[in-house]
Amino acid sequence: MVVQQHNFQLKYSTQQQLSLLGLMLLCCASFYYWPESSQPLYVLLKTLFFIATVAYFSYLFWQLRDWQCHFTLNVHGNIGYICLQRQLQLGWYWCSPWLTLFYGRDEQGKCLFWVWSDMLTDTNYRHLCRLLRRN
Repeated sequence: MVVQQHNFQLKYSTQQQLSLLGLMLLCCASFYYWPESSQPLYVLLKTLFFIATVAYFSYLFWQLRDWQCHFTLNVHGNIGYICLQRQLQLGWYWCSPWLTLFYGRDEQGKCLFWVWSDMLTDTNYRHLCRLLRRN
């Protein structure tokens, strides 16, 4: 019997951008809690780390515009991760109305999937959640 593969094409989303922005703000806010010092070397290092953090997250935000991923999932929990050319077995999952997390694992290790609800159409997002709950 041939098992039907369900295809999911993910693209960048507003919720994904907002979560990255929130993480950037959290990391940048942590610089507020560094100890105060008037030593020039310490101030220089703190400033350089802050600039590197902002530059890194800006780069990630810029790269996110072109991000997309394609994977397949069947009712037996087999995941075809087309982006990395890997076949994974479904591990645990967590579904909510705005975010779904699930692990795929193989002999190379684990791969965590974060699927925000606006990465897919409403129908496809609900279908993904149903497939995950079926396993």
